[in-house]
Amino acid sequence: AHLGEIEEAIAQYTAAIELDPNYAEYYNERGNAHLKLGRLELALADYQRSMALSPPFAEVRTNLGHCYRQLGRFEEAMAAYGGSLDLDPNQPGVLVARAQCHEALGMAEAALADYDAALFLDPDQPLVLANHACLLHEQGQIARALTDLNRAIALAPETEDLYRNRAVVLNELAQYEGAAADLETYLQLNDAAPDRGEVEQEIAALRLRLSPSARAAEMAY
Repeated sequence: AHLGEIEEAIAQYTAAIELDPNYAEYYNERGNAHLKLGRLELALADYQRSMALSPPFAEVRTNLGHCYRQLGRFEEAMAAYGGSLDLDPNQPGVLVARAQCHEALGMAEAALADYDAALFLDPDQPLVLANHACLLHEQGQIARALTDLNRAIALAPETEDLYRNRAVVLNELAQYEGAAADLETYLQLNDAAPDRGEVEQEIAALRLRLSPSARAAEMAY
């Protein structure tokens, strides 16, 4: 499995199961192999069998949650993640996965709560901070979203999309100079940006707003 020979791994796990059909870990590991190949129903069956054979343990419930999430069965995924967290609450990755399920179901407050819990356990997660910021932005909490994005960029200054997101927030806060600078950084970090033309137009519009004549017109208005 670690060598990427997934089909052979499945064959060996299956042979082990034939010799000892009541050992839960074989089913869990074979389920992981099926999951890597996108065989979600086979993975699901293995995880369920593993759970039936063993005392409760967090790992298989987490794996079951991942499988349900890939199947688009978000409520069942959340239940599986919840079972894993009941057994071991100190799992930031599982909290993030459950938050993404909440997001998929439009449950913004629940998603924020899970992101908050994940960041409490591990505050240095730039992509989690970015997701948290997007939810705050959608709720109109612009200043808090900016705080998250500042922290995310400090942790991952080479991640171009963070600058793109922060530019949106800065623009809404009328911090046009900072927004333009972030968009320029986004383009510098992403030579092949598919939206380069659009971003260049946004930068030009922001620079126009910063011109003395534009500021004077705004003050007069």
